[in-house]
Formats: sequence, C-alpha cells, structure tokens
Amino acid sequence: MLFEPLRGYNDSIGQRFECATVPAKPWWEFDLALNDGSILRLRGLNSAIIVGENDAEHTYKLCLGPAQYEYMRDDDVRFLTICHHPPDWLVDGAQVRTA
Repeated sequence: MLFEPLRGYNDSIGQRFECATVPAKPWWEFDLALNDGSILRLRGLNSAIIVGENDAEHTYKLCLGPAQYEYMRDDDVRFLTICHHPPDWLVDGAQVRTA
C-alpha cells in the first residue's frame, strides 16, 4: 500500500531508466567506471515515499529511513548521493547529513 502512489512513476520512468522504487530497494544505483580503476556509484534516494499533499518545507514530514542512507562502504567505490528533497526538509535530516 505504501508504494501504490508510486505505481505510475515505477511503470513508466522507473522501468525505462532502471530507477524503480520498490519495498526491497527504495533507492537506485548506477556505477560509472573511472580511469583510475575505481567506481563512482550514483545513488538516488527517494524522499517521496512518505509524503502527503500538504507537506511543505516547514512541516518536515518527509523521511528517508536508514535503509536508504546507511550503506556499506568499499575502498574502491566513491558515492555521489542524490535526493529530490534537501536534508532540511526531512524528519531524519540530521542523520542523513551525518551518514
């Protein structure tokens, strides 16, 4: 039920660009091989999973959850994390910034 509002996105954009949001993996990742042998991993976090039509900057009701922002590190991988909403709009924004 939680992901039902994202069905239109998942069925069109999510499938086309391989960035669907599903319960087991609410983020997307894409690896870019760099010329020094390392990897730049783009990670898109979905801040719209828990959002209401009346939420705004000053209501701070958006939430990412640790499953999206706490992940394993690897010496040969650098992360570039992308999120639609800024940390200041998130209930767990302080934890997101720290991670």
